[in-house]
Amino acid sequence: MSNAWQRYYAIRKLAYEAAEITLSEVYGLPVQLTEIDDDALEAFEEHWLHHPYRRYDWEWRDVVESWENRPSHFEVAIWCNAYLSGLAVGKVSDGKLVLSIYLLEGSPVETHPLKGLVRFCVVEAAEAYATILGCDELHLRQPVDGALPLYFDMGFFLATNQANVVVCSKELKR
Repeated sequence: MSNAWQRYYAIRKLAYEAAEITLSEVYGLPVQLTEIDDDALEAFEEHWLHHPYRRYDWEWRDVVESWENRPSHFEVAIWCNAYLSGLAVGKVSDGKLVLSIYLLEGSPVETHPLKGLVRFCVVEAAEAYATILGCDELHLRQPVDGALPLYFDMGFFLATNQANVVVCSKELKR
């Protein structure tokens, strides 16, 4: 593992730990945040992949492989009581001004323990990572229309980025 990989892995781990403390205190649930590793991918394939209520057809194993060529990428698997509840990936802009979340998916299983809370978990982890890196903004790229009111309630506003892509944007406090 190169120095850059080790550095960003350590930063993601710090961000996960900080977010876990906040999330566990706020929701009173044992939230665990990890990389999207083999355990997460196996849980995805076993419980989500062919679930009838799954909304997206992302193949997370391929997604993770395509993002791994960038050491500073953001990824998170969200667990509660050993159950995979959410996955997300994103990247930091070249100038490290913006962390953009590209894909975010919650478990399609109606009874998963973090139902309705996955977006908060992703944003908490992403904000922690972005803050450590010194980013000014967090973007959720191409949000689905139905989720816009949920993101607005979380302090995001609708904008377009430099590539003219619709994003939900939130300024980060330092």
